[in-house]
Amino acid sequence: MSFSQTSTETELRLLSLVEKLQEENRNLAGQLGFREAQLQQANERIRLLEAGPTPAGSSSPEAQPEEPEEPEEPEEPEPLATANPAAPVRPWWRFWE
Repeated sequence: MSFSQTSTETELRLLSLVEKLQEENRNLAGQLGFREAQLQQANERIRLLEAGPTPAGSSSPEAQPEEPEEPEEPEEPEPLATANPAAPVRPWWRFWE
């Protein structure tokens, strides 16, 4: 083996190592960016929780907790005045009675 052949092999190995290290560096930079975004979200959530409840007039959806709204039960309609007040009055939607 000559000196130039050994040198070329070494250069190729070093070049391969540099490429691997650059790829690993890119992967780590992506992971770091993801963790920074998570940290920012956690800090914002802590800030909102420490601020306490907001006034009822607040229109900020971020500041309000996400609670599912329960559907309101429909109210029975008021009975109409009839000619015979002694007759039982039923709601209009109870046609089976």
